[in-house]
Amino acid sequence: MKLDLPPFASEFTPSFGEFLKAINGSLLLSSYQTGKVICLSPTGNAGVKTLTRTFDWPTGIASESDSLAIATKYQVIKFKNSRELAANYPPKKDCYDALFVPRTTYHVGRLALHDMTFTQHGLVAVNTSFSCLCTFDEQFSFTPIWQPPWISELAHEDRCHLNGMATSLDGQIKFVTSLSMDDSMEGWRNDRLKSGILWDVLNNTTVLENLCVPHSPRIFENRCYFLNSGKGELVSVDFNGHNKKVICRFNGFPRGMQIIKGYAVIATSKQRDHAMIDMRSISGNESTCAINIVHLDSGAIVGALNFLNSCTEIYDLVIIPDSVRPNILRTDQELLLKCVTMPGSTFWANL
Repeated sequence: MKLDLPPFASEFTPSFGEFLKAINGSLLLSSYQTGKVICLSPTGNAGVKTLTRTFDWPTGIASESDSLAIATKYQVIKFKNSRELAANYPPKKDCYDALFVPRTTYHVGRLALHDMTFTQHGLVAVNTSFSCLCTFDEQFSFTPIWQPPWISELAHEDRCHLNGMATSLDGQIKFVTSLSMDDSMEGWRNDRLKSGILWDVLNNTTVLENLCVPHSPRIFENRCYFLNSGKGELVSVDFNGHNKKVICRFNGFPRGMQIIKGYAVIATSKQRDHAMIDMRSISGNESTCAINIVHLDSGAIVGALNFLNSCTEIYDLVIIPDSVRPNILRTDQELLLKCVTMPGSTFWANL
């Protein structure tokens, strides 16, 4: 690592910036290791602009239209995009085309929230500490809406390390990933390299078992794609658990994925806990903290961005559509006090 590099310096292929321009969007990444949410946006000549915002242990991110949600160590923060405020952002006018403003904060306690998504039930998160899926409101820390049938009771014990969730196009929760089917406190740690499962929530059945630290299930064209993270693999399978395919492999621990227009955008981390990796299946090359663009039909990695410093682990990523320079306001920023929106009008107040 070069000491003169700025924080979160990166190197990337020209195709990476071209991909962001082609989808007319940006990427948001969560890195609990650095306490940052990182935004990657396209610039001219296939360049990439990096913007970082500080949050306390950010993990799951959910994006839908002009809504955004970020899970942190003790909170879930919901944001709304105001393009009008973005255009007049006081420090840099005419710079940003989206500004996500915090509107609701749920104080949930330490739930170890992982994947989040907007569903028919509203915002749903994987509550890893209590081995369930849950929603949030002003009454409780969380409201459970589903728990695996092998979990006998909800307890703050992270029994099976439930972590990933996939929804169908109509907003139904279809699949989850778990590191085991244990029902004892942190039982998933006993045999983590071959006890992972992909579970069908709607049909209440196992789709695949004996997986190696699975994460980030996603649905695309009637198949489920997920990251068999301990083996460094992107895998797809049909909804019945048949026709399983390894699409590609990575030098690193893959976790965090979005699929768009036949391409998977996948984060890989430098793994700090080798007990989470089956080292027999990882190549001898040095692992990287990177964002990879995979062409699903061919399995080829057609673009990549590698972080050169600062960032070694990424949990989640989402695509922010129709925005090539988004910005995010934190709840503790002084600028938030001047940010006013109401039906039919938005403005920056003079305080």
